[in-house]
Amino acid sequence: MLAGLMVFVIELVVSVPQQLGPITLPLITGPWVWLSFVGYLFAPMLVIVAFGRDRILQRRAAVHPNFAPRRDYSRTLRILAIVSWLLGIWHVVNIAYAIASLIADGAAA
Repeated sequence: MLAGLMVFVIELVVSVPQQLGPITLPLITGPWVWLSFVGYLFAPMLVIVAFGRDRILQRRAAVHPNFAPRRDYSRTLRILAIVSWLLGIWHVVNIAYAIASLIADGAAA
């Protein structure tokens, strides 16, 4: 989770605001595009793996008589999963913009 946050902060620092229709998004350009690939892997995937692991461990532990469920932890992971998917969409837009720029530069040459 910390690695995904670090990638996100670095991407915001090196990003350039781009107008995409009615909204302006900070998009990564130039040699920093690889950060979008790393961020896409870290943002949604790590949180969803942690959420799945929490569900499995809580179900396994439920058979023990001293088990106390941690519903707040599960709820927090569920909210983080939703937020990470939104960040993942931003990473996909960055990747798509980079690929479209490469295609446009190749067509212009």
